[in-house]
This record gives sequence, C-alpha cells and structure tokens, in this order.
Amino acid sequence: MLRLTLQWTLCLLLFPLLIWQGIRTRANTPRLPVAPGPRSGPGDSNADLHLLMLGDSVAVGVGLPDTAATVAARTADHLTRLSRQSVSWQIEGENGDRLADLQERVQWLRPRKTDAVVISIGVNDVSHLTSVLKWQLGLTQLMSTLRDRTRAPVFFIGIPPMHRFTALPQPLRYVLGVRARMLDHALRQAARLIPWVTWIDISADFHEDHLAEDGYHPDSFASDILGQHLATAIHRYLRAGGVSG
Repeated sequence: MLRLTLQWTLCLLLFPLLIWQGIRTRANTPRLPVAPGPRSGPGDSNADLHLLMLGDSVAVGVGLPDTAATVAARTADHLTRLSRQSVSWQIEGENGDRLADLQERVQWLRPRKTDAVVISIGVNDVSHLTSVLKWQLGLTQLMSTLRDRTRAPVFFIGIPPMHRFTALPQPLRYVLGVRARMLDHALRQAARLIPWVTWIDISADFHEDHLAEDGYHPDSFASDILGQHLATAIHRYLRAGGVSG
C-alpha cells in the first residue's frame, strides 16, 4: 500500500492534465444503455437459493444485450449447475452508483430471504476520487448495515484494473489504475477481517478484448466468466455450511 500511496502522490503532479483528459474522455466515450429486461428472475419465489446483486453499472448490465446476460443472471445459471438447485436472482442498483449511494440504498433494503449477496462497487469512487479513508469507513458501515438487513454472506467483486480500460487515454489510464488498486487493496483487507465477506479477484481473467464497445464496461463474455467465478465461490461457501440467510 505504501508503494501505491507514493505512486499516487507523484500522479497528483499531473492533475491539470488529468482534469482535461477526464473531461474529453467523458465527452467522447459512447454512453451505452442499461441492459433491458426484468431485474429479477426466473420469477420463482420458491427457488432453493436466492441471489441478490447490488451496485453500479456492472450490476445493472450497462452495454449488455439484456438482463439475462448480467452478472447476476449468469452467476445464478452457473450456480444452478454447480449446486443442482434452482436459483433466483434480483438486481438492486443504478448506473453511476458510488459507495455512498449503495449505503443509502441498503438502508431501505427490505429484509427478504437471501442466500448470497454480490456487490459491484468502486469504479465510480475511483473516478470521483473518493478518499481512501472515506472508502474504508463506508465499507465498514455498509457491511454492518447489510448484516442487520440480511444474514447472508457477501461477495465483493474486486475493482477492475482500470489501467487496462481502453476508453482511457494515458496518463489518465495509469493514474486511475493506481487509484483503483488503492481502493481495491482496502476492500481486500476489509474482506479478510470478516469471515462472511469474500473478495473476488477479477484481474487475472481481465482482457481488453472482452470490454464492451465503450472500452469501459465488461461485455457478455466477461460477464459470464465473472459469473462462473462468483458461482464457484458461493457454491464453496454454501457447501462449507456457512450460509446463514
């Protein structure tokens, strides 16, 4: 973390250039729509397992053809095959959400039967320069609130390697990559301290060819791969008898 902090300090010297690049990138990057379709499935309240996904543009499937291709739906499909049980899924989130938005959303979360919570958050906190301290405090509050609302295990999707987002020009791409690693490190450390929270590393399988046409969001292939990793982690947790939802 010290090395990342030093890198970030040096990056601040480029701040005027980064602001200009950020404005240009926002203006020139295609704005893809949220995936059309229902935000829950397969519509069976009597399913064996219930998956809840919270978060940002990844959760709501920006750039995907429909909600059947979202991470939540793909995770449920893979988990069905692994567990040989029926799995329902539901998405609660909005494009552009940051951790503070998610905290507010969870405050109004109605208690329901939930066997696993998947969370995608952080990219917008990186781009809006949320401080590391505010991020850490927000994570602590979020996990506490989730524990009050549902006793289900939580699976955080790691913040993607933004230094490989093709939509971002250099040096903005490098700088946001450093910031993403800082927040992801804090997320990983928080997850290690709580037995019912799991951090899912997505950097190893990340590939620029599997970004949507905006060069920023995962495409259908990447969404499916992420669903496989999540389903495996959830299945392993459930088999170990850790579920308490």
